[in-house]
Amino acid sequence: MVLGITEYLAPEFAKSALEKLDISLTTLRDALRGTGNKTLTDLDTKLADIYTRLDVTLSTRASETTLNAIKTKTDLLTFDANNYLRVNVSTTVNPPNLDMTLTALRDALRGTGNKTLTDLDTGLSNIYGRLDVALSTRSSESTLSAFSGKFPSAAALGDSMSNPTTTIIGTANLIWTGSAWARLGGTSGDFAGTTLAGLGVIPMWLPSRQAYLIDNISVGTTEASTSISAPGAKILIIKNKGDVDAQIGLNASVPTTNPLIVRAKTVRVIAHKGVTAVYYKTATGSTTLEITYFN
Repeated sequence: MVLGITEYLAPEFAKSALEKLDISLTTLRDALRGTGNKTLTDLDTKLADIYTRLDVTLSTRASETTLNAIKTKTDLLTFDANNYLRVNVSTTVNPPNLDMTLTALRDALRGTGNKTLTDLDTGLSNIYGRLDVALSTRSSESTLSAFSGKFPSAAALGDSMSNPTTTIIGTANLIWTGSAWARLGGTSGDFAGTTLAGLGVIPMWLPSRQAYLIDNISVGTTEASTSISAPGAKILIIKNKGDVDAQIGLNASVPTTNPLIVRAKTVRVIAHKGVTAVYYKTATGSTTLEITYFN
């Protein structure tokens, strides 16, 4: 009695079969799907898209015979580098008055500024906007001619010519003195070996009179002052003869802070546009001042 039969694969055959499984199933899957990871479903979708583009059957399209007939016609056509169709027209002599191209005519009319009729219209509109009133409302010739009397007649320049008349808009050599207008003064002198007329310029600090001297002025702690003759000192010289510093104020009392100081046994020379009074005192003790001035 047979109780059972056992069947198994010989080990040497199993080993030979397993050796053919040299990569994993996931590696095989990835190799088949590629770097784009495409599946059969992706391929089916792409085929469906292609099918929808084949909206008619090929039998309804032009046959080879028809296409060959068209090809023979295209041999008569030429194309440029941009694949634009070139049309060959039989040469016909242009009428003599068509001596330039339309583009040349266009460019000539528009000029170097490349202006169009629209530009001209805009410019005219701007001019019109500035003509806010009619010309008839402006000054007439008779009104403008009245201005001619405001200008002096032309005259030849000369060394002894009479004083010219002028208006405020003229080019007369006038200066403002502070109270009125006056002509610039001139002088004659030797300039580079030649006697010429020149403009006389006087510095404002230049004295116009001889020196004045006020000597032996006693100065103490009580402020006092000395008046200066008109028009005021242009150059003021203060000499401190004593052994104590003197504090000075010009045209006003001695300042309480940072007064002008004339040191003991020193001389202070001051250029000024016009000192009319000198104030002085000492902090302690007494000294003696001498004041010399030019005005």
